[in-house]
Amino acid sequence: MLGDRQQRFDSGLATLALTAVARIDPSRELQVLGAIQKARYMDGDDVTALGTLIGLLESLGLVQAAVQIAAPDAQLLALTQARIDKAQSLLQEFSARGVPTLVAQSSGARWLLDVGAGYGNPDAVLRQLDAGRS
Repeated sequence: MLGDRQQRFDSGLATLALTAVARIDPSRELQVLGAIQKARYMDGDDVTALGTLIGLLESLGLVQAAVQIAAPDAQLLALTQARIDKAQSLLQEFSARGVPTLVAQSSGARWLLDVGAGYGNPDAVLRQLDAGRS
């Protein structure tokens, strides 16, 4: 997937999968996000393909979520679109482009984190979090 320069990455199905999980078992959403990222970045799987995401959810015991993304109902589609709209609104608000984009929030204040600073030094991101809380 990462080596295919012709295929544009579309996170729509991954967002649908995460929304289905959030609806069924919100406590597992972060686990599923990690599994999707591992599948894409470490295993080279095509996480834009429905079959890949169904298999991933099934392997994690989230069969109900897999069934839901195979045939999404109107509510799941609406919840997914609401998440996409919220993310796009945040991107616009902070003039952010691309991924990863991280927005921190504390005591009603929100700020954009410089993720690039953390690639070689994760403590740089932690310092940004601490600075934003001050």
